[in-house]
Amino acid sequence: MSKITRLQADNFKRLSVIDIQPGTSGGIVPIRGRNAQGKTSTLDAIMAALGGKSVMPSKPVRRGEDEGAIRVELDDGVVILRRFTADGKGDSIEVTNADGFRAPSPQKMLDGLYASVAFDPLAFTRLKPDQQLARLRQLVKLDVDGDALERQIAVDYEKRRD
Repeated sequence: MSKITRLQADNFKRLSVIDIQPGTSGGIVPIRGRNAQGKTSTLDAIMAALGGKSVMPSKPVRRGEDEGAIRVELDDGVVILRRFTADGKGDSIEVTNADGFRAPSPQKMLDGLYASVAFDPLAFTRLKPDQQLARLRQLVKLDVDGDALERQIAVDYEKRRD
């Protein structure tokens, strides 16, 4: 799974300019501030860059500005650059990698990436327990064979019961 190594946004929602580089501190960046200071806009910038038009706010450009942009760099060298205008006519997206490859269908590529990392908690609660487990196994890669562990638990349970 890719990790964000840099997030830049200009004139997106409440944000004037941000430039966040998680660095080597475990990749965790606390986003703090008073109300209406841009915390949600920062998270929305990530979602808009990766998710595309389906999750882009109806008015992404900061009030009083004509255009804006979001740039996300991933640890595998992929760079996503989404530009947008107040009138919506100059919107564009570009996805490149470290080798200079430019995706011919950037949104299609991002749809696959977004679907693989997105997690909808409400949809998760609606799944049956076995489906929840399957979804968690997709998201979290463990160094343990869960099925073998379940079989061993069943064997141990039978021994204790006897």
